[in-house]
Amino acid sequence: MKRRITLATVTRAAILSAISEFDGMGRDPFLARYGYRPANRFHLRHGLRSYDSKAILGVAWGIANGCPAALASEFSGGAATAERVFAREGFKISYGTRGDTGQKVTPAKRRGGGK
Repeated sequence: MKRRITLATVTRAAILSAISEFDGMGRDPFLARYGYRPANRFHLRHGLRSYDSKAILGVAWGIANGCPAALASEFSGGAATAERVFAREGFKISYGTRGDTGQKVTPAKRRGGGK
Protein backbone atom coordinates (compact mmCIF):
# COMPACT_ATOMS: atom_id res chain seq x y z
CA MET A 1 0.00 0.00 0.00
CA LYS A 2 1.34 3.39 -1.02
CA ARG A 3 1.78 5.91 1.79
CA ARG A 4 0.12 9.29 1.60
CA ILE A 5 2.74 11.97 2.11
CA THR A 6 1.16 15.11 3.54
CA LEU A 7 3.88 17.71 3.91
CA ALA A 8 1.62 19.90 6.06
CA THR A 9 2.63 17.72 9.03
CA VAL A 10 6.31 18.77 8.81
CA THR A 11 7.32 21.07 11.67
CA ARG A 12 10.26 23.38 12.26
CA ALA A 13 11.48 21.03 15.00
CA ALA A 14 11.43 18.07 12.58
CA ILE A 15 13.36 20.08 9.97
CA LEU A 16 15.95 21.10 12.57
CA SER A 17 16.27 17.46 13.65
CA ALA A 18 16.87 16.37 10.05
CA ILE A 19 19.47 19.14 9.63
CA SER A 20 21.21 17.98 12.80
CA GLU A 21 21.31 14.41 11.50
CA PHE A 22 22.68 15.64 8.14
CA ASP A 23 25.41 17.60 9.94
CA GLY A 24 26.29 14.63 12.15
CA MET A 25 26.48 12.11 9.32
CA GLY A 26 27.78 14.30 6.51
CA ARG A 27 26.14 14.86 3.16
CA ASP A 28 27.04 11.70 1.26
CA PRO A 29 26.19 9.23 4.04
CA PHE A 30 22.92 11.08 4.76
CA LEU A 31 21.83 11.00 1.13
CA ALA A 32 22.86 7.36 0.76
CA ARG A 33 21.07 6.27 3.94
CA TYR A 34 17.76 7.73 2.77
CA GLY A 35 18.13 7.11 -0.97
CA TYR A 36 18.26 10.71 -2.16
CA ARG A 37 20.35 12.26 -4.91
CA PRO A 38 22.11 15.63 -4.50
CA ALA A 39 19.87 18.63 -5.08
CA ASN A 40 20.23 20.27 -8.48
CA ARG A 41 18.33 23.54 -8.13
CA PHE A 42 16.77 24.02 -4.69
CA HIS A 43 18.81 24.12 -1.49
CA LEU A 44 17.56 24.71 2.01
CA ARG A 45 19.40 27.54 3.76
CA HIS A 46 20.00 27.43 7.50
CA GLY A 47 22.44 29.89 8.97
CA LEU A 48 25.33 30.09 6.55
CA ARG A 49 24.90 26.53 5.35
CA SER A 50 23.06 24.93 2.45
CA TYR A 51 21.33 21.54 2.45
CA ASP A 52 19.70 19.21 -0.09
CA SER A 53 16.14 20.44 0.32
CA LYS A 54 14.20 17.36 -0.78
CA ALA A 55 16.28 15.01 1.37
CA ILE A 56 15.85 17.21 4.44
CA LEU A 57 12.12 17.48 3.81
CA GLY A 58 11.68 13.72 3.34
CA VAL A 59 13.57 12.92 6.54
CA ALA A 60 11.75 15.69 8.44
CA TRP A 61 8.43 14.21 7.29
CA GLY A 62 9.40 10.86 8.79
CA ILE A 63 10.46 12.49 12.05
CA ALA A 64 7.24 14.52 12.26
CA ASN A 65 5.11 11.44 11.64
CA GLY A 66 7.08 8.90 13.66
CA CYS A 67 7.77 6.67 10.68
CA PRO A 68 10.51 6.03 8.11
CA ALA A 69 11.53 8.97 5.93
CA ALA A 70 9.50 9.70 2.83
CA LEU A 71 11.08 8.27 -0.30
CA ALA A 72 12.15 10.71 -3.01
CA SER A 73 9.57 9.17 -5.35
CA GLU A 74 6.72 9.77 -2.91
CA PHE A 75 6.59 13.57 -3.13
CA SER A 76 7.71 16.58 -5.14
CA GLY A 77 10.58 18.62 -3.75
CA GLY A 78 10.18 21.59 -6.06
CA ALA A 79 9.32 25.20 -5.45
CA ALA A 80 5.57 24.55 -5.27
CA THR A 81 5.91 22.10 -2.39
CA ALA A 82 9.21 22.20 -0.52
CA GLU A 83 9.61 25.95 -0.65
CA ARG A 84 6.12 26.46 0.78
CA VAL A 85 6.83 24.13 3.73
CA PHE A 86 10.23 25.66 4.46
CA ALA A 87 8.89 29.23 4.22
CA ARG A 88 6.01 28.39 6.57
CA GLU A 89 8.54 27.14 9.12
CA GLY A 90 10.85 30.16 8.76
CA PHE A 91 13.51 28.77 6.41
CA LYS A 92 14.84 30.04 3.09
CA ILE A 93 15.57 28.27 -0.19
CA SER A 94 18.47 29.21 -2.45
CA TYR A 95 18.30 28.63 -6.18
CA GLY A 96 21.12 27.66 -8.46
CA THR A 97 23.26 24.83 -9.64
CA ARG A 98 24.54 21.98 -7.52
CA GLY A 99 27.10 23.26 -5.06
CA ASP A 100 28.95 22.32 -1.93
CA THR A 101 25.83 21.55 0.05
CA GLY A 102 26.46 21.40 3.76
CA GLN A 103 29.16 24.03 3.45
CA LYS A 104 29.06 27.78 3.96
CA VAL A 105 27.43 29.54 1.04
CA THR A 106 26.58 32.97 -0.22
CA PRO A 107 22.97 33.71 -1.15
CA ALA A 108 21.94 32.80 -4.70
CA LYS A 109 19.58 34.97 -6.68
CA ARG A 110 16.24 33.51 -7.71
CA ARG A 111 15.81 33.29 -11.44
CA GLY A 112 13.13 35.35 -13.10
CA GLY A 113 12.73 38.49 -11.07
CA GLY A 114 14.87 38.33 -7.95
CA LYS A 115 17.06 41.30 -7.11
